[in-house]
Amino acid sequence: MNQNKVLFWSAMAAFFVPFGMALAEEEAKSEPAFLLETVYTGEIWSLARGGLNKGVSYLHNVDLMLTADMEKAVGWDGGMLFLYGLHTNQSSFSDKRVGDFQVVSNIDSGSVFRLFEAWYEQSLADGALSLKAGLYDLNTEFDVTETGGLFINSSHGIGPDFSQAGENGPSIFPSTSLAFRLQYQPAENWLIRAAVLDGVPNNSDRPKRQAIRFGAGEGILLVGEIEYRPDDRTRMLAGHWLFTDDFEVIETGLMADGDSGSYGLIERQLYREAADSAQGLSAWIRAGAADGRFNDASGFVGAGLAYTGLFARRDHDQLGAAVAIALPGDGFSNILAEKSAREVNIELTWRAEIIPGIVVQPDLQLIRNPGMIESRRDAIALGLRLEIGWGGGF
Repeated sequence: MNQNKVLFWSAMAAFFVPFGMALAEEEAKSEPAFLLETVYTGEIWSLARGGLNKGVSYLHNVDLMLTADMEKAVGWDGGMLFLYGLHTNQSSFSDKRVGDFQVVSNIDSGSVFRLFEAWYEQSLADGALSLKAGLYDLNTEFDVTETGGLFINSSHGIGPDFSQAGENGPSIFPSTSLAFRLQYQPAENWLIRAAVLDGVPNNSDRPKRQAIRFGAGEGILLVGEIEYRPDDRTRMLAGHWLFTDDFEVIETGLMADGDSGSYGLIERQLYREAADSAQGLSAWIRAGAADGRFNDASGFVGAGLAYTGLFARRDHDQLGAAVAIALPGDGFSNILAEKSAREVNIELTWRAEIIPGIVVQPDLQLIRNPGMIESRRDAIALGLRLEIGWGGGF
């Protein structure tokens, strides 16, 4: 990180720590029009065995977010404005040490310093209809596994069958694009959402810079999803995505259209503690498929279990185990000099709240066939995440 960035984030921390505490006190007095939040996430990772290169890497991520209730701020009923700044450091763990396809840490992205999201949302028809437009991370609403949010491996945030697609990936962390999203709730337990997004977030030739372009001959990404909650313990969804631009066929190098995929998810709270419905055991399974002509992975299956409040007097702690399996596509397998194989990631994690606003999370991941390459040595990654967050309203 250069000197200017160091000075910038030091100033932000010096200002927002005391300011956030003051805002939190004010928030308790009245409902705020503005919510200001910042979160620092730091991780230490060690490759204990296998992979590419044993050693230790340090990753960090800084989020600065402002949410404005436009009704309280300026009288616009049902309006919301959201701004989100993002910084991550240069270090990489998966690329340099593990060599895995699914990426051990969901903040491992190389150096980023940019405006990440900036959108306006308008709620209509008593909340049944919602329109959103601007710079938008589609994974905040599409292909979200609520139980999987505990885990650090990237595949439990958005499936690799979707996250790998496109020239520069879809509009997700760490690169977002201009988008228009519509969401409709026809009944209490149903949600239908669809989005139109710029097909190439930022500039793939200069990935560290923020670039906002729409209609630059790069095609668009179309995505739709249906979500159904039959009861207060169960959630099911199905989605489909499609890029309109032509992409290079992995095996032939020729251009063709049709890069698309589908995914589905079921998650359920299997056991609920009598004293607190938020505590208990939850599980999920997700499956997805992508076109193997264009994408290295043509399929994915993920599943896991997470228990909230397992230990006495530790109501907010979460303990979990998950598996993520990426399946190589035919194009990737056919051009690979070595034999391809499915990459399997098994993750064990414990998220512990030390005090409000400070969380530590030890994490263990076992990776079989990193990079979907059979000859690559199976890897063991040990990590420790620290999150420090503060904020409040005004």
